Amino acid sequence: MEITRAGKDTTIGKVRELIERAHESRLSFSRVVDQYVAYYTPFVLVVAGTVLFFTRGAEDSLERVVALLVVTCPIAIILATPASVVAALSAAARVGVLFKDIGDLEALTRMDAMVFDKTGTLTTGDLEVSKLAPVEGIDTTGLMRAAVIAESASNHPVAQAVMRLAKKVNLEPVHPDQLHEEPGRGVKATVGGRTIIAGNLAWMVDNKVLAEQFPRMAEVNEMGASILFLAEDGKALGWIAVADTVRTTAKAVIAELHESGVRHTAIVSGDRRQVVESVADELGVSARKSECTPADKVTYVEKAKEEGYHVIFVGDGVNDAPALVNSHIGIAMGAAGSDVALDSASIALMNSKLNRLPFLLQLSRTMKRTVIQNFVLGSLIILVGVALSAAGSLSPMLASILQVFGAMVVALNSARLIRQGETLDLEQ
Repeated sequence: MEITRAGKDTTIGKVRELIERAHESRLSFSRVVDQYVAYYTPFVLVVAGTVLFFTRGAEDSLERVVALLVVTCPIAIILATPASVVAALSAAARVGVLFKDIGDLEALTRMDAMVFDKTGTLTTGDLEVSKLAPVEGIDTTGLMRAAVIAESASNHPVAQAVMRLAKKVNLEPVHPDQLHEEPGRGVKATVGGRTIIAGNLAWMVDNKVLAEQFPRMAEVNEMGASILFLAEDGKALGWIAVADTVRTTAKAVIAELHESGVRHTAIVSGDRRQVVESVADELGVSARKSECTPADKVTYVEKAKEEGYHVIFVGDGVNDAPALVNSHIGIAMGAAGSDVALDSASIALMNSKLNRLPFLLQLSRTMKRTVIQNFVLGSLIILVGVALSAAGSLSPMLASILQVFGAMVVALNSARLIRQGETLDLEQ
């Protein structure tokens, strides 16, 4: 048995860290309330003194003041926020959603733009090699051998598709002597004095390999698939087409997001323009940007923020880490086992089910309404109790019963949030 991680370095350890961090955080609404809580006790004492002064001749004057002090104990108000938050976090955790800061749960109510990575987010990420096109003089086996050398150490979905095919055809992986990976572009591998590059067309051009050297480029320009170009020592070897499939729920989720008030949706991807255009058209996403590096994704997010949008970025947490960090809220899909996803995103989805996104927006709005309802209820109990106790119609015993009743109503009202998302998995 080999131990690769222990303690806080494991996925469970990082999840625990997220939970502890969320417990330490607070809603901005709670912080506003805390600013005024210091004035509450002096105000209540002033009211009690006023009631005592004006009822000093009555036999039950002291009893009225005691009832007033009991009924103004803000039990319902104190429970208003934490009860709602705990219920909402429980509902989110049940469907595999973890928050770093519970403030993000409230912030979701303000979000009106959602920017998506494509591969592994809107698509399944389970890429399969669909076509091999070597140049004249190179066979498909030679093309695959070069691809295996270049992609043997990469975690990119395209690389994984190449390695799966290599395993099927019994091609042994050859590890390069040196390897350099350029995020959003491709890789450069050196083995036995040869230099093999693999990546998109821009990466080929950067390495002085012209597009004209590759075969059947007219076919490439029409294909709605990812293309892995390969070259060795400055000469083109050919290309490999890798197909991906759009998630079956993606179109319905995008439509639901628009209905939920998300004004701007966009796809930013390192993939080719034809592929990104095809996916965006299929899903009904109007804004799209292709052939992006991680820096380009950050630039797009920053531009959207400058235009006044409150931006959520949704990605897989690997190449998308900079964009996840720079958005108002970063959501990492399929974060289980991914250190980068758990560290860079504001919200971690432990699975890759897109219907969690509209659910989160709905949950945040429902939680905010519940908190407001709880505060209104707690305030009404205090105001009514003060009026009744001042009039002599409320005894200390009844005042305590009224407080317990208010606390129970607040708790039960908040508990309704726990049932949010119960039918999510039935929709898949």
